[in-house]
Amino acid sequence: MRWAWVMVLALAAPRLAVAQESCRRFGEPRETGALQAEALKESSGLAASFTQAGVYFTHNDSGDGPRLFAINAAGQALAELEVAGAEHEDWEDIAMGPCAAGSCLFIGDVGDNGRRRAHVTVYRVPEPKVGAGSETQAAVQLDLRYPDGARDVEALLVDPRTGDLFLVEKTEASQARVVVLRGAGRAVAGDHALTALGTVEATPLVTGGDFEPLGAQAVLRDYGSEALRYAVTRDAAGQVTGFVLLDHPSVGLLGEAIAYRADGLALLTTREGVGTTVEETPCLEPDGRQAGAAVGPLAEVATSAPERRSGGCRGGAALAPLLLLLGGRRRRWLFGAARYEAPRRWGAWLRRRAPWLALAVLLPAAPARAAEHHVYAALAGEVWPTPAGGHGVALLTWRALQAPGGGTFELTLNTDTLAVTYRDLCAGRLCFGAELKGEALIAGLLPDYFARGQKVAAGGFNASYVAGAAFGELRLAPAYLRYTATVRKWFFKTAEADFVLPQESVVVEQELAATYWAFTADPSLYEPHRLSWRTEGLGVGVRLGVDARLSHDPWGLGLENDPAQVILRVRQWARYGVRLADRLRWQVEERFAWGRGEDDLTRDRVGGMNPYVTPLGGVPWAAFVLGDYVAGRTSLHVRVYDEIEAGAFFDALAAPNLERDGSRRVGGAIGTGGFVDMRWGAWQADLWVGWAPGLSWSVHRSHVAGWLALGYRFI
Repeated sequence: MRWAWVMVLALAAPRLAVAQESCRRFGEPRETGALQAEALKESSGLAASFTQAGVYFTHNDSGDGPRLFAINAAGQALAELEVAGAEHEDWEDIAMGPCAAGSCLFIGDVGDNGRRRAHVTVYRVPEPKVGAGSETQAAVQLDLRYPDGARDVEALLVDPRTGDLFLVEKTEASQARVVVLRGAGRAVAGDHALTALGTVEATPLVTGGDFEPLGAQAVLRDYGSEALRYAVTRDAAGQVTGFVLLDHPSVGLLGEAIAYRADGLALLTTREGVGTTVEETPCLEPDGRQAGAAVGPLAEVATSAPERRSGGCRGGAALAPLLLLLGGRRRRWLFGAARYEAPRRWGAWLRRRAPWLALAVLLPAAPARAAEHHVYAALAGEVWPTPAGGHGVALLTWRALQAPGGGTFELTLNTDTLAVTYRDLCAGRLCFGAELKGEALIAGLLPDYFARGQKVAAGGFNASYVAGAAFGELRLAPAYLRYTATVRKWFFKTAEADFVLPQESVVVEQELAATYWAFTADPSLYEPHRLSWRTEGLGVGVRLGVDARLSHDPWGLGLENDPAQVILRVRQWARYGVRLADRLRWQVEERFAWGRGEDDLTRDRVGGMNPYVTPLGGVPWAAFVLGDYVAGRTSLHVRVYDEIEAGAFFDALAAPNLERDGSRRVGGAIGTGGFVDMRWGAWQADLWVGWAPGLSWSVHRSHVAGWLALGYRFI
């Protein structure tokens, strides 16, 4: 019952009231007028007023003084304003955002085609009132330094919810890097360090951008006639974590500036030149949220994404009848079977069902938000000639963000594994989820048993399981603390009459995980079809696990599988990546494992170049099954073209009992090789080749292997 009350609190959490609307679909651009101010020769940025209906602010590109122009949607000049205390080197974009004065203009003196400026400048000035004078209030000068050297930037955006400021790189690549100054709306004058946020899928040469007033979407544009519209992802604290591409609205050709209209239901664009046209792209399908509409602050992706309708109930209405039954006086759960017993007293019935009644009311009443769907697929395989063998991967994932209840629903089929997950049901910084999972016949690759680098057929057997898990997480970004409780039932089968199988026991698993996650956002970190990580920043994690088995006995061929009834596990990992130059990046990772009372059902799979193992290039996939070890990898990544990287890696491993003879003698292994990591749009391809030389523990003097993967994001 306690966790039911947690769900009630999550659904009843305070909502953010908004006055604007989001748009599901935009139409075609139409001309609304022409720029009439003769001094406005190179309109390079555009921002809609927060407080003055129909007013937009724009400015010239390089070669002008520090002045703004107030115009309307027809291009008529309303005012010309000097920006007090500012200079003009190369103004590229402008944005409206929150500040202590209420609303402020953020003017980006960020142009740097030659990538030579030690720092760039953004001027923050309270929004001027048209007709109140010819000069603004004094500007606050924010001098900004990039985390990794000068960049060519023209697009500036300010989050209307938090006042965070974003700069988007102007590049010919299909992924544009994004940096952020948190709290720019309240930052004091002086030097400030920008932080890398990650990359955003973009067309070449991004020249301008804007947040919608609601803050659920954002838009970027280039010199062409299409913009890029994104759903904005946020963490539990409401800070932007990334941008997910939605579609490509049509906009005016050969422009640099773009802005949302103040109500969020149109995009306005201007372009360089005296008397050039002003064009507006209207919204054809608003999402229906108007003044006072409730919008959950914990959305992972904006709810205004295009809606995929399906039959059945919307929101939580379909769950309401079931919730009323879940509060029975007594419930007995055993492997999915449940018995319900009617209560004896109405008073007790109401008390026990109070949280479930609340859920039944809150779920249907929750905003019927459109889920944002994503589908990912990948095919991959790893092969090796000594001893001849290989394994493959077939992955299909359907992910629904903003599913009923506001969480994330995910359905994944990964070769022999089926998982159904619901997560991100949040109440403030506390988030909850659950998962049902099953794996058939080849769980843990237990049909493959390796000893001294050679596959031993008599040691393999078929393994399957079904498992249910519930988890809760405290999110204090960049730190996270998660507790997971899992119940697992194993099933085993072998053709060897004299082989002793493990007990088909029920296992209760508990795990506490602490994570520090300060990576720059990259698609490889959250898109499952991208099987090679690209990391910049630092991540560290440790997991403490306790497993309890109802029955346990020695099993298998050797002495290494004599499990305890209570098993202790410690797993630790660390990853670090840094950009050494514009086209050169270095990554390093480390892993440590320690266990007591473990057997091959719980130990880690080590060996191979795929993401499902502790890596050791060259040796067969899961050539080692280890509970105690330390391992590491270092790699250099060179961007050879657009989003294509190539490089080299070196792996090292130290562990006891590499020979699987029951000894605690510590041995070691190394692996090295090269790779190509290719991205183009929604496609992903990886090719890795590894070599493990000088293997004293193996009957083979060396091993070689290759890993090939191809992935695609459908939606």
